[in-house]
Amino acid sequence: MNMTSLKKLLTPKVIVWVIVLILILAYVGYTRSDSRVTWTMYRTPKAETQLLNDEGKTITLPVRYLKNPGTGDNPYKNVGVNTIRKENIYYAYTRDATTAHNTRDIKAPIDIAFFSQEGSLLSIFQAKANSITTYQPINGDGKRIPYRYIIMTAEGFWAKNFISEGSEAKLLVDKFRIKK
Repeated sequence: MNMTSLKKLLTPKVIVWVIVLILILAYVGYTRSDSRVTWTMYRTPKAETQLLNDEGKTITLPVRYLKNPGTGDNPYKNVGVNTIRKENIYYAYTRDATTAHNTRDIKAPIDIAFFSQEGSLLSIFQAKANSITTYQPINGDGKRIPYRYIIMTAEGFWAKNFISEGSEAKLLVDKFRIKK
């Protein structure tokens, strides 16, 4: 193929279509990426908190921090599986909440732990990926238990760190700090 025939083939219309195709392929690859990070995750401040496990050992946990999150504020939504495995989410409400949470648009199973204002562990749920099932602490009578904090982690975090319901495990509320 000589230069003249190449110029005839590469009309402005063909060049536009090639660019559009490249952009579509890049977008599809990005949205399916296991390491995808959304703007919501990126802009959520980094912090650190501490927990006491069942054995009384202190665990320091890096987290992404949301104060008084609204509906749909979950930074895990639409991020890649590897991002979920690396990032933990910490919700802090300024007053007790009873809102239920689901994992719709979350691409990997996660663990969700609910804590009281004092840091007592109320419930831990192993949540399925992309589910409309709702999670919230409930007492034996089926009534919602108010909570103040939620920590969402990769699947298996609580078990691996010896943190279980009904134990002395707790969130050390006064040890929370936002990273600069």
